Amino acid sequence: MRHLFIAALAGGICLAASAQPKEISIREFRTLPESDTTSYTIGGVIEKFRSTSTRSFYLNDGTASVLIYGIVDGEGQVLSSARLPLSIGDSLCVCGRKTIYDRTVVEMKNAVLISCARMEEQAGLVFSGEADGVTPPLFKGKDANTFTPWVNDRLCYPASASAKGLDGKVVLSFSIDTDGKLTDIKVLQGADRALNAEAIRVVRKSPKWTPGKIDGKPVKVTYTFPVYFSTGRDLD
Repeated sequence: MRHLFIAALAGGICLAASAQPKEISIREFRTLPESDTTSYTIGGVIEKFRSTSTRSFYLNDGTASVLIYGIVDGEGQVLSSARLPLSIGDSLCVCGRKTIYDRTVVEMKNAVLISCARMEEQAGLVFSGEADGVTPPLFKGKDANTFTPWVNDRLCYPASASAKGLDGKVVLSFSIDTDGKLTDIKVLQGADRALNAEAIRVVRKSPKWTPGKIDGKPVKVTYTFPVYFSTGRDLD
């Protein structure tokens, strides 16, 4: 049976940890006490829209989903559809505090955009949001997209998935830290459990990168990384 593995990078910038609110999972965000008014950073994939008129949608990071009710820029200005066109499958990193609407709906209202990687652009490296002036990370001294064939060469189609003839797309996120280490691997969009585990296994083995920089100072860079497993049928 012929198997295909296709991976692609898309990225956004997260500045040094001291410059951004603490990053937590969406599950952790949802379980914060109502009295907590601290702003936190969360990331995930848009899984569905609740209302296009209010720009509200559900963001899922593989641990849970949460309603994002409106996106604003760093100055608090609402980002309209024209300024920020969004689609299902786009990956976002946002920050804000937990609010509860009508005593039942957990949401992040007026979330501040940190980065956005659009799904249709994920055939190559994409920076947005805070990316101006960033020298991107290097993988083994070369462009970050050379990480894609490095991963593809090491993927092994799991026997359990192969026996079932399963195709699937696993969307991961990971960060290149200020010391060049690949960290914070998360499943943003999962497929079969065995496919998820195989994608994580290979990415985790990455050697150190040359970190990204702003004005010569290392910064943390976060990537969205889809890995496609196929038995040979056409991929969507």
